[in-house]
Amino acid sequence: MKLVIAAYLLATSVGIAKAQTCVQGLWNIEVTGKCDYATILAAYEQQVFVATGATSCAEGTVTAEQELSSLLTNLNQDVATICKNLYDNMDTTEFYEGAGKGTDYEFEKAFYNGHSKWVEEVETTYESTDGSATSRLREDAASVNAFYQGDGSYSQVNMPPLENFEQCDANAVMCCWPKDRQAAD
Repeated sequence: MKLVIAAYLLATSVGIAKAQTCVQGLWNIEVTGKCDYATILAAYEQQVFVATGATSCAEGTVTAEQELSSLLTNLNQDVATICKNLYDNMDTTEFYEGAGKGTDYEFEKAFYNGHSKWVEEVETTYESTDGSATSRLREDAASVNAFYQGDGSYSQVNMPPLENFEQCDANAVMCCWPKDRQAAD
C-alpha cells in the first residue's frame, strides 16, 4: 500500500512554519510497504532531504534522521500516531471492484470456493478456426491488475463479506489455484 505521509503532517500542524528545520517549503513523501519509523526516514531522506533541488542545512551539519526527529518533536507527533491516523482516514475501496463482476460478491464467493470461470479457465487453441489462443485468463482477468495498480495500492480495500473470511484475523485474502493455463507449452 502506498501512503502520502507529509500531507497528514502538514494538514495537522499549524506550527510547521515555526519548526526549526533545515528543509524549507512544502513537501510530500510516498511510502510503500509498512508504515514505521525506518520506512518513513528512508523515504524522507531520499524524497525530500537529499532530493535534487532541495534546500537544506549546510552539507553535513544535520542528518536526515536529526531533521525528521526535530520535525516530529516540533509537531508533537510520533510515527505510530501518524501511521494510525493515516490508516484510519484513508480512502476505502470495495473488494468487488477488483474483479469488476458486480456488487453482490457472488463472483468472489464462487472464486474463493474454487469455482468460476477464472478458476477453471485454461487457454486453448482449439476453439478458434485460425488456431489463435482463446480463454486467456490474462485478458479475462485484466481488471485485477488494473485494480492493483490503482485503487488497490492507494486505498484500503474492504474485506469481502464472505463466510470464507469470517474467522480471518489477518484481514488478508489470497488464493492459489495452481494449474498450467497456457496453450501449447
